[in-house]
Amino acid sequence: PLAFDDVLPSLNPRGELSHNLVARFGASRVMTRPNVIDNAPRITLANDSPTGTGGNPQLKPFLATQFDTSLEWYFSRHGQLAGAVFYKAMDDYITQSNTEITIPGRGIVRLSSSVNGGNAKVYGAEAAYSQVFTFLPAPFDGLGVQASYTHTSVKASYTAGARPIRDELIGLSKNSANITGFYEKGPISTRLSYVWRDRYLSGTGSTTQAPVYTAPFGSLDGNISVKASDRVTVSLEAINLSGAHLYTYNDKDVRFGEINYWGRTVLFGVRAEF
Repeated sequence: PLAFDDVLPSLNPRGELSHNLVARFGASRVMTRPNVIDNAPRITLANDSPTGTGGNPQLKPFLATQFDTSLEWYFSRHGQLAGAVFYKAMDDYITQSNTEITIPGRGIVRLSSSVNGGNAKVYGAEAAYSQVFTFLPAPFDGLGVQASYTHTSVKASYTAGARPIRDELIGLSKNSANITGFYEKGPISTRLSYVWRDRYLSGTGSTTQAPVYTAPFGSLDGNISVKASDRVTVSLEAINLSGAHLYTYNDKDVRFGEINYWGRTVLFGVRAEF
């Protein structure tokens, strides 16, 4: 296996600008190791075409230098408003490469494997808000809300085989947001959350395969728990209440890849202490 060593420093200072205003800054050098299957010395050949996939034992981890800074305003004992900006520069980003090799009994085969070969920059901003509405009359003073929004931009240039990829990274949405309403008082704890993210690249493809995208997707989830006694808590959780479907497509949204539907899931539980 390929040996490597790196120094990964980090710095995370925090300062109180006033009694309710906090500034934070972070700087670090981080490393992401390749998937074990991408590193393994293996070759898998297709039965119906002169193609195959393989691992790359010389694949190195990719490194990134990242910075972020945030400002947090605690406008009450039960409320917070925060904003942050971030930047990440990645080196030796892992992508796909096609190589023509000769295999006895099969002839020339186009082998797709992972290689280090791309640089990328990610930057963006996020905002978050949370508050418990303690100013409401009882019993509504246990109501609250949490919400956040993140916008991300990418500058990247690399290839998947001979196919150029510009300004996109796997798994990274341009916009994402979530909002949660909750009630916490006495024996009752309940939440209703909606989480949404924009479309994102889920597979880079290769010279002969188009990239794969996952369409925008949102999920509505909820849970409620009741403390029946000091030692017993009863809970009910629901996942994907809106019955959302997840779509993937190639190149353009009219070229459908998959439609995934997991249905609605309801979980009931009882927790007891002895």
